[in-house]
Amino acid sequence: LACDDTFQAWIRDPNDVKIELFEYTEKSAQFAGGDRIADW
Repeated sequence: LACDDTFQAWIRDPNDVKIELFEYTEKSAQFAGGDRIADW
């Protein structure tokens, strides 16, 4: 779970193309708004 309350994963397809996946939650910044501070 990232700092914006969104699940994230990274995969590669058979041609080695990088793909980023997101799963939003009800608390995700994309829906709830507001500022988030990354802790990394």
